[in-house]
Amino acid sequence: MSRFARAYGLATAATSLVLLAIAIPCSSAQPAASSVEPLGKLLPAAEGSKVCYARSYGASHLRRHPRQTVTAITLLLFYGEHPSSGRKGEGPRGYYFNLSARLKGQSRIQRTSGECTVRGTRVWCGVECDGGGLFVDGSSNGITLGFDPSDARIRMAQPCETADAVEMKPSVRGEVMKLFKTETARCVGAPR
Repeated sequence: MSRFARAYGLATAATSLVLLAIAIPCSSAQPAASSVEPLGKLLPAAEGSKVCYARSYGASHLRRHPRQTVTAITLLLFYGEHPSSGRKGEGPRGYYFNLSARLKGQSRIQRTSGECTVRGTRVWCGVECDGGGLFVDGSSNGITLGFDPSDARIRMAQPCETADAVEMKPSVRGEVMKLFKTETARCVGAPR
């Protein structure tokens, strides 16, 4: 091997190592696309963005599923400032939710709220102070809500309040609820 070929080979190897040393820190400094992607598919990360999903279960459905406790449900997902921020414009931005449900045997609409994040590859909407939560999986015409098998419940009360709280739990193991996209005004009021 000639002196030129050896020098060229060493220079090429050194350049490759330098490029590799630069590329590794740059690639790890970028936020993982998967950490935001599932949420972004449901709702863009733009101030004031919101989307509503709802479902009312008819009498025939409830007869076929007699153990089901949810008779109507709405889920509002929104992006913006944390709802309890004291000073407008200075609070943290993120994905949040409001959930309303009419349950069998309950005289009033049950409500809760919290923050949505990503757990693994799935959207998780949870209630603060260990109030449980739900997985939200998008589909072509709506979403599916599912309970975490290790903690299958969501506290239906204002976050961190336990007095008069109702725990919404699956009526059967592995239960999921299919909701459909609808106008956002439907999520502001009580489930229909």
